[in-house]
Amino acid sequence: MEIPIEVCPTSNMLTLDLPLNVKSLKDNHGTLQKCMESNHSFSVSTDDSGLFSTHAVRELWLVAQAYELDEWRIAGIVWDMVDQVFEGNRKTRAYLARDVRVRIKNMLKVLENGEK
Repeated sequence: MEIPIEVCPTSNMLTLDLPLNVKSLKDNHGTLQKCMESNHSFSVSTDDSGLFSTHAVRELWLVAQAYELDEWRIAGIVWDMVDQVFEGNRKTRAYLARDVRVRIKNMLKVLENGEK
């Protein structure tokens, strides 16, 4: 059984006193680099959005920019994150999956059309 890894790019970089930019993230975040190279399951999160002045979308954007991910790979990461949720109630998981699927579909539609 593969255990997913949680990465919090902003927190991880700032607590190591590394510059928080796309190049630095790709060059210095060893755990994320290994996950990307090995296709190991991971989730992108925030440790403390107030303390680090960030949010989940920004964290995902940083990873996407650092690794030049297309919208399909981003959607795959988000879908994997849903699959990693610790929720035992099958009905709740089904609702979550449905909602995320709709949002991913809408996001991809917007990106494909070049809309903002």
